[in-house]
Amino acid sequence: MLQTDRLRNAQRFNLESVEEKIKYMEKCDKDYEELIDSLKRLSSEHRLEIMVPLTKKAFMPGELVHTGEVMVYLGDNWFVNRTVTQGVEIALRRREKIAGELAEYTKCLDNIRNKMDMTNELEEGGIVEELTEEDIARVENRHKAREAKPNVPRLRPAFSPGELEALKTRGSVPQDEDSEEEREGLR
Repeated sequence: MLQTDRLRNAQRFNLESVEEKIKYMEKCDKDYEELIDSLKRLSSEHRLEIMVPLTKKAFMPGELVHTGEVMVYLGDNWFVNRTVTQGVEIALRRREKIAGELAEYTKCLDNIRNKMDMTNELEEGGIVEELTEEDIARVENRHKAREAKPNVPRLRPAFSPGELEALKTRGSVPQDEDSEEEREGLR
């Protein structure tokens, strides 16, 4: 059962990895949803009274001005000033992209679960053959023998010797222009 245990461990690892990615994507989607709501609320007012955080526990009253402008992160430490409407559109596009990636990860998760079910079925009722040390050694020796042989294709002659002689007597095959003496000298 060693092979199925390794397969099962790999499947569990993949399952956990994809589940973590799905949780992260869902969190990002929720964050973008909250951002869009905040941007829409900000766009309706020109100034907004807020509590400004100074530290984790200290706040002081303050006021937001220019609530119609936002700074948008483009990536690689690049930012650009945009209107709130443009910021909402950018956030919506990013949310659509996240939804597509989330759908792909969900399909991947379903695929992994199906493979895990197939592994369970194989282990419960399928043909499971345990390999002995002798079987493993035999397979390894077979692989070594294949690697040692050069992979040269065997060429089959186009004509059998009898067919070749028949063609030469009919004159269908051109004769070698070298004489016997020249051929002997080349050998």
